[in-house]
Amino acid sequence: MLYDMQKVKEFLPELRLLIHELEQDKRLAVHSRIDQFHYMTRAEELKILLDQYEREKSCLDATAQLILSRYDDIIKQYNKDKEWITGMN
Repeated sequence: MLYDMQKVKEFLPELRLLIHELEQDKRLAVHSRIDQFHYMTRAEELKILLDQYEREKSCLDATAQLILSRYDDIIKQYNKDKEWITGMN
């Protein structure tokens, strides 16, 4: 089963914007309440995982195309042979 990662892809720029805002805002109150490092590590983690997902999805897509191509070849021959055998009876 493949998953739709669009919401994650759309969230990353928002996350990066928050990180940027935190980098610009040096107030102690902000940084004592919000952990900038947490968001930085999570953003990088999501990016790495999305990249990995896309690579593996691409590989799965290629494998699926190969399977379907082979299936099409086999089913055509199977249907011809089955029709021929049925016609002999």
